Amino acid sequence: MKLSDVIMEVQEALECEKQSYKEIEACYGEVTKGWIEALEYTQGLLNRVTTTEVKTLPEPTYNGYTNKPTWSIMSWINNDQVIYKHFHNKLSGMIIDAPTGKLVIELSDYIKSWFSNFNDDTSGLLGEANPIADILGYVLDIINWEEIAEHLIDDVMDYNESEVK
Repeated sequence: MKLSDVIMEVQEALECEKQSYKEIEACYGEVTKGWIEALEYTQGLLNRVTTTEVKTLPEPTYNGYTNKPTWSIMSWINNDQVIYKHFHNKLSGMIIDAPTGKLVIELSDYIKSWFSNFNDDTSGLLGEANPIADILGYVLDIINWEEIAEHLIDDVMDYNESEVK
């Protein structure tokens, strides 16, 4: 099944559920409303994926990660105490009310933004039009930020469980 087929199927299911909600709101409104919210969330995830990303992101190929840039970012996070503590603290605050799927997306967006702005104060390479900015932009785009977020969430959950014991 192609990604475009999945997107179309989710869109059709969403329209069907919205129609059902209008017709049976009095009896099953909350259940149907929940389905609509779930489908809208799924649709949002699918809209973030492009066919280019699907083709360029292979199975994990570098030390268990999608690619070397993803591994490198995760290595920096794991081996720099200040960076690790920063994301650990940020994540601890986010865990309180976010469902796991939404948490992965929110945390991955935050991590990408943080690393994308990391160099702004020193040389501004990412803010200027130049060959290095183009290359850095490409590398930032191929990093699997959600994979990094999932690893951090697992680390924090393991840490929290060990604190309880």
